[in-house]
Amino acid sequence: MRYGLSDAAYEMIPSQLLALLRPGSIASILQTGPTLQIQFTGADGYAYAVQTSSNLLNWTTISTNYPSNGVFSVVSTLSPAFSPRFYRSALLP
Repeated sequence: MRYGLSDAAYEMIPSQLLALLRPGSIASILQTGPTLQIQFTGADGYAYAVQTSSNLLNWTTISTNYPSNGVFSVVSTLSPAFSPRFYRSALLP
């Protein structure tokens, strides 16, 4: 009982932390002309914000999505005056 924790308490820590971990979302992009279809993976029952940025510093939320069968999609159109855009999904609380 060093530091007030028993061996059983130490052995329970990983099982308690494991429930808090979730895999990150993975995206794939399909471009057809000026249209982008961005498909993200996610856990069903959780909300995800899809965000875009032109500089990887300032992010703007463009939609909130709920995965079905582990995926959700967002459609975006490239503008004629193309500027680089980055996309990400963020798990909402």
